[in-house]
Amino acid sequence: MQGQHRGKAGGLLITCGGLIIVALVQLRCLPDREPTAPIEIDRPIQRGILPGPGALVVSRSTFVRLLFNEGMNAETFYGHFTLSDESAHLVPGSFVGADTTVVFMPSQPLAPATVYSGVLRGRIRDAQNISIALEGTPILDDTTVIMTTWFYTEGDYSQNGLHHIFMRDKKEGKVRVIGQFDSELATVPGFGAPEGMALSSDGMHLFVSSTSKDSVYSINTQTNSIETGFRVAAYPSSMTAYGNYVYVISINGRALTKINASSLTVERQTTLTFYPARLAISPDGTTLYTIDQVTRDLVLIRESDGVVTKRLANAVSTQVVTGDLVVDGATGNVYICNSKGLNIKVTDAAATSFTTFMTFAAGVEPLGFALTPGNSGVFFVAAGKTVQRGTLARPDSVSSVVFPGAVRAISVVPTGDILYATQSLSVVILDARTLALLKEIAVTSSGIEGILPSTTKYQ
Repeated sequence: MQGQHRGKAGGLLITCGGLIIVALVQLRCLPDREPTAPIEIDRPIQRGILPGPGALVVSRSTFVRLLFNEGMNAETFYGHFTLSDESAHLVPGSFVGADTTVVFMPSQPLAPATVYSGVLRGRIRDAQNISIALEGTPILDDTTVIMTTWFYTEGDYSQNGLHHIFMRDKKEGKVRVIGQFDSELATVPGFGAPEGMALSSDGMHLFVSSTSKDSVYSINTQTNSIETGFRVAAYPSSMTAYGNYVYVISINGRALTKINASSLTVERQTTLTFYPARLAISPDGTTLYTIDQVTRDLVLIRESDGVVTKRLANAVSTQVVTGDLVVDGATGNVYICNSKGLNIKVTDAAATSFTTFMTFAAGVEPLGFALTPGNSGVFFVAAGKTVQRGTLARPDSVSSVVFPGAVRAISVVPTGDILYATQSLSVVILDARTLALLKEIAVTSSGIEGILPSTTKYQ
């Protein structure tokens, strides 16, 4: 008996005397081996991407590794994976397969201190040209997102080590130390409602005003432990440093204390005739600036003998001690956060007159002001729930980022590319150029009111 039947592959099955003879008739090879009938096939599955989302301090020579459960056809990744910077500029490069990994190799080093975003989309295929599946569904288009990542490259902030970040916790009477960019390394307790911090010029000693204990303590920044303390006039508050000396004002004690940071001794205490608030020093170290809480004047004090040399009226609107008082190291200009007056005022080093630098809407109090190191002309403001970035030449034109709660303090690391800011229960790390949020570090206290980066770096 002889018969014929159609086979699965388009061939012809011929039976003759119990023997089966296979005749192939026009076997077609599909370009990507997609099945022509609803049968099960094993499709590749994505496993991850490196650097992973939120990776920090990533090498500029890094390769992006796309991980799968089987070998892939690297040629199908062209046009499907893109790596771009914050300005949406695509990074050119090539792909190579290595076992179950496809590696994207940029054709040139990545830019320093830059956020990069990677996206894998569409119909990529394995070594047998079978399309990938996402959650069990075959991907047969070029737009479906398969995997994404973003990372932040190394920059000046990470060359030869990283800065430590000292956070003043007024509520719990502690200083918290962040190291390795985003890790809490130590907590130094024992302070009473600290309201000021200052570093010695060599970075070896951190001075903290223990306000409710009428004392100032120094912390050894190598061991992160208290090494000595000094009794000062009542209610020590704001502090500043210049060279080998640290200065602290005592509000209720109406005094200015000068501490030798090398010998760790009190060198001089000057009695003032007013209740001071906030403290800063001129770039040459000859003049100290503070605020008279009663008259609300900006007061200039000669460093050499503590004598008041000048007053400039109407520095602030009310008798408050909150808000930064900052001197520009390049120009000597003095910037005052008039928090209740909803503006920032500026005057020259000689305190000739005030002009309004910035104004803010009702409920948006400017508390923090920071300048980037050197003569870059870039400033940052913590006002209300925002951190704002602008240039001294155009203070009316700023970029900003908004947070859920009020921002209490900001500080730029000495290299100028990273910014730290406080929230009620967290510290956020921002890219200083774009204000892109790099990481948020949760803390257990709502009392962090000040941030100060180390002047030296640690491995």
